[in-house]
Amino acid sequence: MAWELNFMILDLMKHTHHSGWHTTHNVLYRGVKLMDQNLETLIKSRTKVHVVMGTKDKSVPPDCANNMKKKFPAVELNNIANAGHRSVVFRREKDFAEDLFKIWENAAASHHHES
Repeated sequence: MAWELNFMILDLMKHTHHSGWHTTHNVLYRGVKLMDQNLETLIKSRTKVHVVMGTKDKSVPPDCANNMKKKFPAVELNNIANAGHRSVVFRREKDFAEDLFKIWENAAASHHHES
């Protein structure tokens, strides 16, 4: 897309990233012993789980997400080539915003069909 993102979208992306980061790290990764149980609960509740990972992430190795996908095929996994832990978002803000819009559009369409 060839459009400029305004400050509201950029702020929303920062909020979404921070919320996602805290949720993922505090709920899933912090309690590694409970991660499978937590994911199972989310999937049973029909909550869509999207994981965006950089293929060069050194903080959370990509194998973590790949293993999660193997155990829980319903998890949507988006591996970003050559991105690290921070560069999944930063330095690719427009692409990240487009990814978020697609996730939200799909979630809205799914919710609409379920109603």
